[in-house]
Amino acid sequence: GKKINDIVEKEILTDLIGVTPNRIAEIEPCINNFSFVSPYWNPFTAIRWLAAKAIPESKGSGKNATAGAISITSHEPFLDSDEIEGSIDLS
Repeated sequence: GKKINDIVEKEILTDLIGVTPNRIAEIEPCINNFSFVSPYWNPFTAIRWLAAKAIPESKGSGKNATAGAISITSHEPFLDSDEIEGSIDLS
């Protein structure tokens, strides 16, 4: 398996959606490895599902001590409005 943050950054955001690396400021590192096959989910459903499995690398209190979240920080929007075709279901 691969680290969940690497799956989200490289395989989903960069390779699948086409987000350029300069738009991704930081994705919080996770300690757990994971392998899975997405059953035709849209990318945001896969990110939400993986986030529920993520265990943050940093230790501490608050969100840093809680599994089930992944923090993604961007310098600007991931995609410009003219790059989005169709709708994306985030429900």
